[in-house]
Amino acid sequence: MTVFRPEHIKSVAGAILCLSAYPSMASAQTESVPEDRARALETVIVNVQRKPEDQQSVPASITTADRKFLDENDIRTLQDLTAAVPGLVATDSVSYGAAPLSIRGVGGVNGGANLFADEPVSVYLDDVYLARLSFSTADLVDVESIQIVRGPQGTLFGRNATAGALLVATADPTQTPSGYAEAAYTDLGEYRLAGALSGPVAGEDMLGRLAIGYSDRSGFGTNTINGERVGSSQDLTARGKLLMQANSRLKLLGSIEYQKRDAVPATLQLSDLFSGPGNPLRLRPGLQSIIEANAFSYDAENFFRSDAVTASLTGEYDLGWGELTSVTAYRAYEFHGAQDSDGTGASFFRNTGRSDNDQYTQEIRLSAAGSGPLSWIGGVFYIHEDNALSPFIVDNVSGLFGLGTRAEFNAFNELDSWSAFLDATYQLNDRWALTGGLRYTREMKSFNTGFALSVLNGGTIPNIPAAGPFAGLTLTAGTPFPVGAPREVRFQDEASFDDLSPRAVLEYQASDNVLLYGSFAQGFKSGGFNSFGLTPAFQPETIDAYEIGAKTEWLQGQVRINASVFQYDYSNLQVRIGIPTGGVDIQNAAAADVRGGELEFAVRPFESLTLNGSVAVLDAEFTEGFLPAVPADQLFLIGAPVALESQAITGNRLSRAPEWQGYLAAEYSILLPQWGTLSIRGDVKTQSETYFLEVNQGDNAFRGDGFAEFGVRVSLVSPDERIELSVFGRNVSNARYVTQVTQLGSFPNGAVNEPRKWGVGIKARF
Repeated sequence: MTVFRPEHIKSVAGAILCLSAYPSMASAQTESVPEDRARALETVIVNVQRKPEDQQSVPASITTADRKFLDENDIRTLQDLTAAVPGLVATDSVSYGAAPLSIRGVGGVNGGANLFADEPVSVYLDDVYLARLSFSTADLVDVESIQIVRGPQGTLFGRNATAGALLVATADPTQTPSGYAEAAYTDLGEYRLAGALSGPVAGEDMLGRLAIGYSDRSGFGTNTINGERVGSSQDLTARGKLLMQANSRLKLLGSIEYQKRDAVPATLQLSDLFSGPGNPLRLRPGLQSIIEANAFSYDAENFFRSDAVTASLTGEYDLGWGELTSVTAYRAYEFHGAQDSDGTGASFFRNTGRSDNDQYTQEIRLSAAGSGPLSWIGGVFYIHEDNALSPFIVDNVSGLFGLGTRAEFNAFNELDSWSAFLDATYQLNDRWALTGGLRYTREMKSFNTGFALSVLNGGTIPNIPAAGPFAGLTLTAGTPFPVGAPREVRFQDEASFDDLSPRAVLEYQASDNVLLYGSFAQGFKSGGFNSFGLTPAFQPETIDAYEIGAKTEWLQGQVRINASVFQYDYSNLQVRIGIPTGGVDIQNAAAADVRGGELEFAVRPFESLTLNGSVAVLDAEFTEGFLPAVPADQLFLIGAPVALESQAITGNRLSRAPEWQGYLAAEYSILLPQWGTLSIRGDVKTQSETYFLEVNQGDNAFRGDGFAEFGVRVSLVSPDERIELSVFGRNVSNARYVTQVTQLGSFPNGAVNEPRKWGVGIKARF
């Protein structure tokens, strides 16, 4: 197995420096040379420093997926971005709509099943921070762009952005009346309908936009127990925006969005449970054939339903010397779901749960560009969140040596967090600039839970220690134990967390088309409570991140090459631990090192051909720590009690941290007289094997194979650009693999990718 080592970083760093050694071959993008730059790549505008800027002028690692990219790659949700964006792993949902995100090996609690834990990849929807893992499986409707910024972003982008941030921007109202309608259908029984209307509502000072999208996926798998479809979903998104220019200085933008989702996740038990007692680390026979046959087995309910409402009001006031911005938002998110956790025709393990989340956020920013060398932005951010898991029920048919148990959790978590930040850039001269920033965060969390344990089947008590929910009972082996007989334990606690996160960036404009930079940033992810636990809070995790990079353009803007190398020192990692008898625990692992390099390029050798791609390499290993692990040689039924052993994890890889990823796309356009523009496109994305568990990495159960997926698309755009017809194929090589594995009762429950699909689409603009 090839490992990316520090000496490789030196080689990549040397290549970055070499990019600036050649004389300038291109003018600055602001120069006007229409004929010479007819084949130049499009300028990409981003807002990762809280202001619109050319992506090539921002000293940070950024990838922007614009509307064209989303269409051409059939990006329906954030899950579909894996490997197409360097360093990003966006897994499929295993249960309850949770598809966790990871950037550069920093991915937080694997699986997201602890519903009160925070995520290290901050997701923003139109400048609104989304606290829960509630958007990664949502349909992307009328989205203008997704900006993926890698590395800790705590100074400017608020809470818990230790890995980075995804900034999802939907389309705003337009001055000119316009709109579109689109439809698509695939041979997997999927159809999508979407459209938008935009334009003046009451003169030029009030503009509106209405967008709506609906998709129905009939599912690519079959439940062998009852014949129902698996991997199916129905999604509805509706959004309205109103933009008002109150006066020459004040602009207000109001937005309200509703999302509804009803899905049957395609999950699979990966371990051998079919011949009696087994071990979670032993894969079931013929697993790959089962995946390729799209055969699933659920004898209990397996579904997920969610509703989300997001409302926001953004105000911008021009002060003359600067700008004052206020973002006020409210989001209500609730879900109800169930999972046949054992994934077999026999009843071993199942769970069902309901959760309600309400969040209110307020951010106020003040920025000043100024006419001098200093520009700055500062502000305050506040979030209040109420999170309820009530109830969440785990049925363990094998529990208590065959008596069977039902564990019911009713847990509540309340958050109040505020922070203040300041970020300033000083232009030392026409080539050198220095940026420094600080963010102070104060978080208060309160938690209370009721845990009730009852017996499902009844029977005779074995020799059980009188502890936990059975404390106070006289438990004598051979005593009858009736069905029910619940015992309840209550727990409540409070915790507060403080942090001061700095960042510093030194940038050097080596020439008009070469920017070099070096940066340091600290990241902080809040501690918290286990929604399934009766224990004190787990601790925050922190990260020290170092990065050097280069952004370059050549040949009159026809070639764009961006590269970076990075080193992370990672402490107190929050790790998800599966409990054999049910539930989830979060513990802190001691330390890890993450190092790697990324290269992105785009080339337009002539006007009709565009090539773009990326390569990412990563070495992410634990350098210290011990975690509980299932013994590799012990056999037991799913849900049975088993003593875990402490396992050293030094040298193990972080979860969802592949050693390498690659992406390559080519598009060729031909102008056809009277027909319009014909575009032919092909792409491939690939990724090496990935671990989904921090322990037992010598076994295969919690490891995903590497993959390569190919896509093709042919489209015809009419001469007036009003009609677009397309034919497309995704995963045309029919690569089948596990995209995510989580522990359920310590056994591996996996999500699998979609098989090959072909589709057609039509889009009308007006």
